[in-house]
Amino acid sequence: MKKLAFLALGLATLQVAPAALLAHWNFNTLTATGASPANWNQTVYAPASGSGSFNLAGWTTGPRSFNSNPGVGNQPGTTLNAVSPDPAGRAIQLLGGIGNVSAPVVNNGATATIQFSTAGGYYNPIVTFASARTSSGFNNVAVSVSNDGSNFVSAGSFAPTTTFSLVTLNLAAYDVLDNTATAYVRLTFTGAVTTSGNNRLDNIQVQAVPEPMTLGALALGAIGVMRRRRGNR
Repeated sequence: MKKLAFLALGLATLQVAPAALLAHWNFNTLTATGASPANWNQTVYAPASGSGSFNLAGWTTGPRSFNSNPGVGNQPGTTLNAVSPDPAGRAIQLLGGIGNVSAPVVNNGATATIQFSTAGGYYNPIVTFASARTSSGFNNVAVSVSNDGSNFVSAGSFAPTTTFSLVTLNLAAYDVLDNTATAYVRLTFTGAVTTSGNNRLDNIQVQAVPEPMTLGALALGAIGVMRRRRGNR
């Protein structure tokens, strides 16, 4: 009886299992060496842990030169939302455009896509990261989600602040992201007014909760085995 009670308690505990870290990006391998940031033409970034990608396909970039902006770069980061023991390191920098400050702001409407997997029984993903912008950077970021990379559903928006602050995207309401081989969270940036206006993102984390039914089935199976053993005595 004590064993059965213990397993029943375990079942209740499993059903409220804490969220698991599926992937995170800290951008700490980036450098600002030379006239241009080393990542000015890099569009895909692998996570520091887990699997997935941070994708800037479609973002207009160019090498930095005197009085010219590269479109994508990196800046000093933050420990806000960092996975311990990650240092502040670097943060990805997304600029309004390329060329000098009077050039067109071509990256309004450009997107950054966070790709990850919830396969294996994970649901209710939450994406968190540190975000900041300059006064002329992107002042609005629309969020949309998909499980095929083509058909996206709107999931709200947020307004970046001029100092690093935590952004939390609770995506529990979007079933398309549950237990799927590939999930996509797309960020669409608008509102920049100069090519040098920029936003920084750092310490992106993707967490999700193990499927309660899967965990519960394992515990119920164990209880069934115990009962059968008791009945065979």
